[in-house]
Amino acid sequence: MFSLFLVSSVINKLLLSPVSSAAAAKEAREGDFRSAHAQLKAESEAVAFVQGAKEARRRAEYLATNHLKANLFINSVFVQLH
Repeated sequence: MFSLFLVSSVINKLLLSPVSSAAAAKEAREGDFRSAHAQLKAESEAVAFVQGAKEARRRAEYLATNHLKANLFINSVFVQLH
């Protein structure tokens, strides 16, 4: 009985470690994207005055792309597990 618990614990650790780290990375990317969005909303007038729309758009697209890549990776992992 104890050996079954030990084997299942090791297998669980091996399978869940990459998934949990990927989920944490996804959450971090989502936080970065939300933070950039809030910052852009707060500073939209200043961005308009200094004509920084190109830079703001480039940064938003970069963060959105990272967020989407993390989501796609997590979704592909869960699809493979089912």
